[in-house]
Amino acid sequence: MSSISYLLLLLSLIILVTGYARANGVFRKQILIVLLSFAIAWANSIIFVASLNPLPGADSTPFAFSIASILFAYALFRYRLFDVVPIARSLLIEQMKDGVLVLDANNRIVDINPAGKLWLPHAEIGDSLNQLHDQLPASLQQLSLDHDQRLEIALERTGCVLDLNVT
Repeated sequence: MSSISYLLLLLSLIILVTGYARANGVFRKQILIVLLSFAIAWANSIIFVASLNPLPGADSTPFAFSIASILFAYALFRYRLFDVVPIARSLLIEQMKDGVLVLDANNRIVDINPAGKLWLPHAEIGDSLNQLHDQLPASLQQLSLDHDQRLEIALERTGCVLDLNVT
């Protein structure tokens, strides 16, 4: 029975690590705190199974789970862990037909949806827009990102017209 529990915990850990790699912003912080609480519980289990308990005869499980529970409660209340917003955002942005590219103050890619990847196929989260300079049409290379604007740009290579909103 305990091997099934450990297998399920390992599967949960894999799902969380995968989610952490894909997440950004506040969602990444949420998952990191949950992973930290997982790490405390796992470390306690390893210490118990390996008989490495610094206090022989004492069970450290309640102490470890108390710390893990406090961390989990922090993630739950501070970062609103189970709000529906991340799910709604994911469903909306990921399934949009319009490309969405989000940049930070240093022009690094913070988020890009699948439709945006069609226009910038080599773009990855964390890349600087300057790194993708060669992939951008000439009219976009000179674009100022300092203020709101709306442009229509004809793309020579595809013959499409790009309706661009910079916010």
